[in-house]
Amino acid sequence: MMSFESLFGLPALDVCVKASSKNHLVFIVGSSGSGKSMLVKNSIAVHLESGRGAVVVLLDEDIESFLDSLSQYISSKDVLKSLDEGRLRIVDVFSSRLSRFKSLMRSFKWDVKYADPSDPSSIIDGIRIVLEDLRSRNVETVIVIDSLNEIITSSDPIRAAEFIKTVKAVFTRVFKQLVLTTIHLDSDTVNNWFKEYAYVADGIILMDVAADQKGRIYRYFQVKRFRSSDHCVEPVIYKVESGRIIAQSK
Repeated sequence: MMSFESLFGLPALDVCVKASSKNHLVFIVGSSGSGKSMLVKNSIAVHLESGRGAVVVLLDEDIESFLDSLSQYISSKDVLKSLDEGRLRIVDVFSSRLSRFKSLMRSFKWDVKYADPSDPSSIIDGIRIVLEDLRSRNVETVIVIDSLNEIITSSDPIRAAEFIKTVKAVFTRVFKQLVLTTIHLDSDTVNNWFKEYAYVADGIILMDVAADQKGRIYRYFQVKRFRSSDHCVEPVIYKVESGRIIAQSK
């Protein structure tokens, strides 16, 4: 068992980062299917299991699917307990396209904030409202935005950049919380945006798929940058078992 407080829920990555400060904006980047959403769910799970909190901004996934998949990381009972205690909070952006179809919208007994990807300020406000409540209760929190692609493609690049700069200024610097943002590097539009604005991130974790000299496919992650913290730079190979990331030394 690790003697320090886990940030990512993945020992190989937690040990690699050795973060001295948790108020980081971290981009988790890579191609689709490389494990980015799995990694952020690992982080959500370890925060909730340790009594901490999580604010999850859902852009690519509906609430029910998210809660169901999170139950692969911690028990359904613990997921519901975290919701009931208000430590797991959701900002639902995915459902914005259903707003015209009221009959299709699900209602939940928990406090869910709704926002529109074409109006990034509404997402900021949703995060801020729930984070202020958690802060008033001294609950240390991870903020997960999965994924930034929806905002990049729903608004102009400069507006998307201002959104993530505001996230960094407000939530990592004022509220002093860890923010994890996934970015799928599958299109030229998003790749070009990332190349131009990668400097905004305090940390960058690359997750990708490659082939060895014998043509065997493997997944790996690599800490490309982590400001103000010692960190490894060597790639770490991992595999996926039952929807979970299992890291191994290369």
